Amino acid sequence: MGKNYIKSHYKKSNVFGKKQKINDVVKYSIALAIISLFAFVPQIGFLTVNNFGLALILLPIIVIGACWGIWINLFVWTMFGIYALILSYTMIPNVFMNNPLPSVVARICVGIIVTGWKLLFSKSKKYYNLQNLMIYISPILNTIFVVLFLQVSTWLKVGIFDGSNWGIIAFLSITWPNIIIEWAILIPIGLTVSMRINKYNINL
Repeated sequence: MGKNYIKSHYKKSNVFGKKQKINDVVKYSIALAIISLFAFVPQIGFLTVNNFGLALILLPIIVIGACWGIWINLFVWTMFGIYALILSYTMIPNVFMNNPLPSVVARICVGIIVTGWKLLFSKSKKYYNLQNLMIYISPILNTIFVVLFLQVSTWLKVGIFDGSNWGIIAFLSITWPNIIIEWAILIPIGLTVSMRINKYNINL
């Protein structure tokens, strides 16, 4: 009887493991499709209003990261960085972002911090909002790391940066209104949507 119980338990665990893997593949595929849609349809992901450019692509990144587990945060931020680099050479030319340091590496760093934070508080179900705190402020982290790696590019004299700080000054002088508006829109909306989804136990 003991052997039969072990076999039965092993089969159930194996089936559960396969279902979980399939579920993860589906989630990552849907996440990639959503990020791709927001990236390559500028009217959705990069809205321009009266010369203000809003990176609305950050909204699904916040919501997906808050609702779909831990490691998917690193995935969506990495894909965002790769797409930002591609777009800077193609559909949305951007002399600041056609550099892998601020476009890709900066976003990977944000993904690592968000993922590490969720891992740190993954067992603290009582403090669910604390788990997702770093996700909700990730647009601010995104700006900080982009500026940081623009400075690194200046030190290394990468791309358009010649060793002076004109690149960072130009970037901030051009984009600071956009950044403030993005924070004001994305953080409360991302927080509200993800909390609603989790409140009603919506299993995406």
